[in-house]
Amino acid sequence: MPPRLASAPGSMGKNRPVDFTASLQAAVDQLTGTGTAKLFQQGKAYDVNWSKPDANSRTTFTYADGTPVVFLPGNTWIEVLPVDRTLTVS
Repeated sequence: MPPRLASAPGSMGKNRPVDFTASLQAAVDQLTGTGTAKLFQQGKAYDVNWSKPDANSRTTFTYADGTPVVFLPGNTWIEVLPVDRTLTVS
């Protein structure tokens, strides 16, 4: 993955490559537990659950009835929001 552009300290407001990949990946790898999520597929929004028992497990996603989520082929984006943020879908 190419580095993202960001204004880094000392760059005087100019964008320069900053590699967020390693630190973000480390944080996501350590994220464990269970929670709720929104899945957007084919123009619809679905309430789903996620689970990751430990740092060595893969994150699984299921619908409310326990059916595993099947992601469609193509790019998949997962956004992690702080617990004090609210997602509004309109």
